[in-house]
Amino acid sequence: MEREQKLVRAKLELLGLAKKLGSVTEACEVMGYSRDSFYRFKKLYDVGGEAALQELTQKKPLLANRTPPEVEALIVELSLNKPTFGQIRIADEVCQLGHSISPAGVRGVWQRHGIETTQKRLAAAESQAGRDEQVATTDKTFANGKAARRAYREGMRKPATDWSASGFITPTGKAAERTEETIGSQTDAALDLIRSSIIDLAIPPGSRIDENLLLNDFRLGRTPAREAINRLVAEGLVNIMPNRGGTFVRKLDLSEISEILVAQQVTENILGQLYRFDDRTLVRDLETIQVAYREVVRDRRYLDITALNEQFHMRINRSLSNSFVYDFAQSIHRHIRRLLVYLYRLEAAEADLQEDAFEINLVEHDKIIEAIARKDRATLTALLAEHARTTQSRFVRIFERKRIEPFMLNIEAPPWDWPGREGSIGNHAGTEQISNEYSKRSGPKRRGRSRPA
Repeated sequence: MEREQKLVRAKLELLGLAKKLGSVTEACEVMGYSRDSFYRFKKLYDVGGEAALQELTQKKPLLANRTPPEVEALIVELSLNKPTFGQIRIADEVCQLGHSISPAGVRGVWQRHGIETTQKRLAAAESQAGRDEQVATTDKTFANGKAARRAYREGMRKPATDWSASGFITPTGKAAERTEETIGSQTDAALDLIRSSIIDLAIPPGSRIDENLLLNDFRLGRTPAREAINRLVAEGLVNIMPNRGGTFVRKLDLSEISEILVAQQVTENILGQLYRFDDRTLVRDLETIQVAYREVVRDRRYLDITALNEQFHMRINRSLSNSFVYDFAQSIHRHIRRLLVYLYRLEAAEADLQEDAFEINLVEHDKIIEAIARKDRATLTALLAEHARTTQSRFVRIFERKRIEPFMLNIEAPPWDWPGREGSIGNHAGTEQISNEYSKRSGPKRRGRSRPA
């Protein structure tokens, strides 16, 4: 309102100055208006007085090609429900609901509502009235960006599969302070899904991973797809093979299995010898993980079993506050997860064998927790080494069960090979006799073509 009053006052001063100077031109030059504006103001003042000089605000026109209001509301709703989705993903979701929108149209809606960045969408989702605190919890589990890398460098890095976000572990102390809200991205979310598919053997070992697969199946953009491939290569789950013209999931043959088993034993031995027994919350966290681990073992959810097993061991590794050891252990455990899924599928055919193996694993976890609680290094080191060898023993047990006992085949011999018969194969005379009898039955051999009579 104050702005409008200033504008009206300036117009009245222009009219008064022109009357005082007796010259419209000089008054316009002093006040910075054109002569056309002066005469328009004068006409409005003569007709309606001072009120007519107020600015007449007009609503911005609704352009014909603007997104319909109902579609715009749908885009905003989807964007706040999935704040880490990009404009391409949101456009696909809207099209699946029967509306037509382009990624550029989604971007325009975001800009009009001030949610054009992931940070703004996360903030809007959390501040929306009446919304539950867990609005974007699932999306935030994929947000392992700057904060995770910074925490890693300080020795407090969280594992890639963060079960603490699901309520299994509540970080405390410095870990809780460093665990701040981070920005998820399309690449992080898709990378987690691709990694899980490789570990779960949904993408078999030796399969080709190329941009078309990531573009079509995982709906990634070209740049995020390349970044995802580079990160998978860095994690060692895929290999670039220029001679074969592409990127392929790492193989899982006997040679690879033996290398993983050896690396697992090295990792667990290092863990037992370097642990310092100064993490006050470790026992409580491990017990919480163990409760969840028992549940997924009971349900035979293989991917979750491997994830919680990794969480169990990496929680102990995190207590070392050594980023290099942690990074090495996490790299090994990613391969161990894939190997364990393969092992569980082999054991599935032997239900009793698998039941015993899982029970042994649960007991070993309990003993490890007890050794940490007692601060018994010798027992802990021995338990971790034995626990690492359990995986190898499970493979050996499967191969041992695949053998069969010797048996005799009761096959009746052909008549000419009966014992005591003159024509039995093995004596030269008998063989010649059989040959002569066959020649007599078949008649003389004909040579050449027969001519018609």
